[in-house]
Amino acid sequence: MTLLTLKEGIAFHKAYARASGFNMCKATTTKNRQGVVSFKYCLCNKAGFKEKKKPIKDDSCK
Repeated sequence: MTLLTLKEGIAFHKAYARASGFNMCKATTTKNRQGVVSFKYCLCNKAGFKEKKKPIKDDSCK
C-alpha cells in the first residue's frame, strides 16, 4: 500500500486503530538533512506501559 502524503498515512492509521478498538498516538519524527520528514512513528496509545502489579498480601505478619 502506498500513501501519497504524511497526512493520508496518519488518517489511515487513526481509522484502522479506531476500527480495531484502540487509539493511536504520534511519536518520534525523523527528518533527513534537507529537513524533510523521513519517518513518522505512530503507536498504540498503550505502547510502552505495563499493567500495574497488584500488591502481594503478606498474611504471615498477623
